[in-house]
Formats: sequence, C-alpha cells, structure tokens
Amino acid sequence: MKQIYFLVFLLTQVQLFAIEPKQKNELRISFGSCLDQDMEQDRIWKKIISTQSDGFVFLGDNIYKDTYDMNEKKLEYSKLLSQKGYIELKKKTRIFATWDDHDYAVNDSGGEFSKKDESKKIFLETFNEPKDSKRWTRDGVYDSYELKLGKKIIRLILLDTRYNRSVLKKSTFSFITRKGYIGNEDSDATVLGEAQWNWLKEELLKPADLKVIVSSIQFHNENHGFEKWGNFPKEKIKFLNLLKETKSKSVVLITGDRHIGEFHKIEEKGLPKIYELTTSPMNRVLKFQAREEFHPDRLGAFTQEANFGLLRVFDTGNSISVKLELHQLSGIVFSIESDSNELTEVIK
Repeated sequence: MKQIYFLVFLLTQVQLFAIEPKQKNELRISFGSCLDQDMEQDRIWKKIISTQSDGFVFLGDNIYKDTYDMNEKKLEYSKLLSQKGYIELKKKTRIFATWDDHDYAVNDSGGEFSKKDESKKIFLETFNEPKDSKRWTRDGVYDSYELKLGKKIIRLILLDTRYNRSVLKKSTFSFITRKGYIGNEDSDATVLGEAQWNWLKEELLKPADLKVIVSSIQFHNENHGFEKWGNFPKEKIKFLNLLKETKSKSVVLITGDRHIGEFHKIEEKGLPKIYELTTSPMNRVLKFQAREEFHPDRLGAFTQEANFGLLRVFDTGNSISVKLELHQLSGIVFSIESDSNELTEVIK
C-alpha cells in the first residue's frame, strides 16, 4: 500500500470484508488498546506483526489527547499515523477501529462532550473511512464487518460506548476502597443509545459462525471503581437479555481501557458460556502495582505488562474452532480454546 497515513476500509457499506487468510484454514485477528503516541511503540508493533494476523482492531484510547481543541486532536493522530511499526502493519493487514475516552474526548467522557461530532469527523478521516460509509451518518462510530473464512462467517461488531453514554455517577474515591463510580440506575441511563441498541439487535440476528463483540470498556468485572458496563446495571442486563433474545451462540467479548490484561468467564442462565478478554495497555504501562480484587470468574492471573490479544479461528470443515490468546512482550500468558462448540480454559 502506497499511502503512509491512511488505510481504506473496503466494502464497509455492504458489510462484507474479504480477507485472504495468511494461514491455510485459519483467520487471525489481533487487537489492542491504550496506545500513547508519545511513548515507544516499536516493540509492541513488531510483536503484533510477528503473529501474521489478517486484521488488527483498535479497541480505543488509540491516542492520548484530552482536549476540546480539535486541531490538537488531529495533530496527535498524525503522530500515530507516522509510527514506523504501524506503517509496517498497515502494509500487511487490515485495520479496524473504535474509540474510547482519550481519543474521543477527555477522560471518562460520554455523550455530554460538546465536540463529539467534530471528534468523530477527525476519527473517520484518520482511518480514511469511505465517504459512502454509514458511519458518517450514525450517532457514533459503531460498525460491523463480515469476515470470511472459507464458507464460515465471523461477525466483527464494534460498539461505541462513548457518543451516547449517559453521565457517570460518582462516589467518594479512595485507593483503599477503590470506590470511584457507582451504578447509574436512572430509567433513561444508557451506554449505547437507542439507535445503536436497535442496530446491535439487527447485527446479532444476522447469521454468523462466531460473533466477536468489541467494547472499549470492560463488561463483566465489577470489582473496581473505574469505567465499566457495571456503572449502568440496567444496560448490562439489557445486553445479556439481547444475546438471549437473538439466540446468539459462540460469542466472544473483546474489551480494553483498564491498563491490565485479563480473562473472565461469563456463565449466564439461558446463554452458552461467554469469554471476555480484556487487553490493555499496548504501551502506556501503569507506574504502580495495580490492586485487583479477587474475582471468582477471572481465569489465571492479570498482567500489567504491555500486552495485546489475538483471536485465531480455524475452519474444521463442518464447524470452526476458536483460540483466544493474551500476549505480552515476553510471550503468551494465557489462552482459551474451543472444544466442539464450547470454549474451554487452557492455561499456558
């Protein structure tokens, strides 16, 4: 690809994104979040490139620039686009992206951000979104793609948890109690907004052998006071009920934001087992030891090292098998893989 700064998303409008897998009968999608444009990036990009993935997904916090000045925001995006490792990745794979607070607006911001439409324009221009893409007219940057592996369909669903999100409710924060945000139980409180909820239902009703749902914020873990779906309890229940209503099977959740990497297992009555991989950061590593309370659904230990995720989908003929890996610079730290139609934990 000759362009240095931009990558064209092909066929967004018709929802079909043809990828010729690098590996026979296998599709690889890597993903990551929390990437500081002013910090060293080469090592993480080299590690991602070494996985020979067919696509890469930005989960959000793709840059860090908390500002209302859109010229400043655009300048910081240009630093990302000029990164040597990222340029090399774009030559080898397809790029998908959603956003989180630090690239969308300012810290922990939501639908109240006054410059959200201007920010959306810069985001879409940065990733060279086709002018006929529905993303330009939607209330947010959410989108979905059909990835083909032979005759198998992997539906990649990118949510926007910022553009319409209601105001967070705060409690007294303490590094001892870790109480920062509490549940917003207001009847009209939302994470996605009405239009995106309706769109998500339509996407979940479409046929797919695997549904990969991307949320910039963590879904299952509520044992912390930071941003999460649990800050909007009714919306979290609504999401699980929608999976039941649409009879969604073989669902994987990919999330970021937390500056830690960890797996969770979600066992909800009426649904097949769901796994969530939170991967973060790519390079913006915490300078202190995180205190992560025990969670009964956490699989393995969490990591604070620079990390990213890798989804591997195998065409086995009559069905698919799935392997979901959490990588840090030193190698794989944890993975889960499929056994028939159900994912099972495999500690590496």
